[in-house]
Amino acid sequence: MPDLRELADRTAIMDVMIRYGTSVDAREMDRYRSCFTDDVTVVGYGPGAMEGADAYLAYVIEALGNFAGTQHLMGNQVVDLRGDAATARTEVQATHFLKDEPGAIMTLWATYVDEMVRGADGEWRIRRHELVRRGAQRICDLGVKPELEIFDTGHLWFTRQMLDEGLLESPPLFQLCHGIRWGAPPDIGVLQATVQMLPPDANWTAFAISRDQMPFVAASVLLGGNVRVGLEDNLYLDRGVFASNAQLVERARNIVEMMGAQVLGPEAARERFGLRRRG
Repeated sequence: MPDLRELADRTAIMDVMIRYGTSVDAREMDRYRSCFTDDVTVVGYGPGAMEGADAYLAYVIEALGNFAGTQHLMGNQVVDLRGDAATARTEVQATHFLKDEPGAIMTLWATYVDEMVRGADGEWRIRRHELVRRGAQRICDLGVKPELEIFDTGHLWFTRQMLDEGLLESPPLFQLCHGIRWGAPPDIGVLQATVQMLPPDANWTAFAISRDQMPFVAASVLLGGNVRVGLEDNLYLDRGVFASNAQLVERARNIVEMMGAQVLGPEAARERFGLRRRG
């Protein structure tokens, strides 16, 4: 059973992470700086490591300039105490509100892995800070091709960052999602703008929900993409007439072929998307 000293240390370590999140969200940079040792090493925010609290603080201040606001929510935490040293794994959900695109949001689900030390003043500080994007790395390790669902342009910005960091394999597969409140509207102009932001080697599919499903089949073909239909996004074949998946696929196929495009079979689709054969 933990003693009072251990309970106090665990509470103090969680307090450091709460101070980390609340101070960066409030732009209280001196308070944020107090979470770290002077010689802190920071990894996971780019291809290399950052050395020293001052260098990391300068990076954070510059990065915050892209956002109208942020919110860092700290979740479950596991702490391994070793006297005056500790390792803390803290789950985080970080929401970023883009400054140049009002209403656009980028959300990061990740784990902070922090090596902490107790200083001569008795305060715990972070000596090594690592951002671990667990899902993306695990998917790559398993050789799985992720479908990158984009509900707004901030999501696309984030996935491009993961591509730059080597967390996603090329060619990426994007699913452009429209009509879900309050994400990208079912507007052809918005779809075209999003397509223009995609990496050059990207494979992509687009869809819109409800009555906009079939118009987006045509729009996707016109813009050079692939199509998605099904009951997950639309229940009706016509007004008041419930559909089956087969009926929606048949109608989409007719639209595609009437526009002079071709529906690929499984083998050709696997080759197009760069999928690995299993079994």
